[in-house]
Amino acid sequence: MKKIEFLSHVPVSIEVVKENFSEELFKYLLPPLFPLKVVRFEGVQKGAKYEFDLAGGLLPGLLSTTWSGEIVDAGDVQGGFYFTDEGTKLPFPLKSWRHLHRILPNPQKGGIDILDMVEYSCYLPLFEYSLYPSFFSLFVFRKKRYSAFYTNKKA
Repeated sequence: MKKIEFLSHVPVSIEVVKENFSEELFKYLLPPLFPLKVVRFEGVQKGAKYEFDLAGGLLPGLLSTTWSGEIVDAGDVQGGFYFTDEGTKLPFPLKSWRHLHRILPNPQKGGIDILDMVEYSCYLPLFEYSLYPSFFSLFVFRKKRYSAFYTNKKA
């Protein structure tokens, strides 16, 4: 099992983040030209389900490109909030996926911190290591995108 932890700081209030942690944000966080299609997105409350087609419908029937999951835990914590999603149907070579999103105020810097903690496993350990750079780079990309997205949402 591999783990990724990534911290992003955003100079907005916890309320702005909570109100806008949405399908629109998810799409905004994707790299340009990524063909993902959102099939289902019910929010970030416990029990909510999501489903994505990673090929954006470009490869119908050729191979499974579906990524489905559910929010298995969510709540308030230390003046902020969190939610955890787990993959229920994952594309090969992924065997498991668990992603904790923890959003907390940062009184020293002002604004909030978004902590992404991911644990994933693959059917073969070699795949875990080969996917790590791709997954890590997605979070590097997200860091600037979080800030840009939420700064535009400030009222």
